[in-house]
Amino acid sequence: MTDPSPLAVNRPGVSDGFVGGVAYITPVPAIVLLLLPPYNKRSFVRFHAWQSVLLHAVFAIVLTVAAVGIAPFMGKSDKVLYASFSVFIWVAWMLTWVLCSMKAMNGRKFKLPPLGNIAEKWAGLS
Repeated sequence: MTDPSPLAVNRPGVSDGFVGGVAYITPVPAIVLLLLPPYNKRSFVRFHAWQSVLLHAVFAIVLTVAAVGIAPFMGKSDKVLYASFSVFIWVAWMLTWVLCSMKAMNGRKFKLPPLGNIAEKWAGLS
């Protein structure tokens, strides 16, 4: 006999795991879930929605700093290095994004350091 998922609850509708995974698609569903009852009352969904918002914000900041703060000052020979760095950032973000959404869809709470601690605090879990 296997252990039930920590989210196995007898309630109608969509599972918290699925909704938590949907929160990672873009920041828009995450923000909607933070505002929309009954999902804004569920701690698992609130945690993943806040972590998604923070993850997307960090990604946007890193890309902006790289594009605005670094790229204009590079010479032609440095453009290859910048392109490699950009690809690395995109791949790292995609892997993190997939990992977070898959963990959430499987009903697991996966905390990204230090974003997970902030998300817990904002979700009212600590």
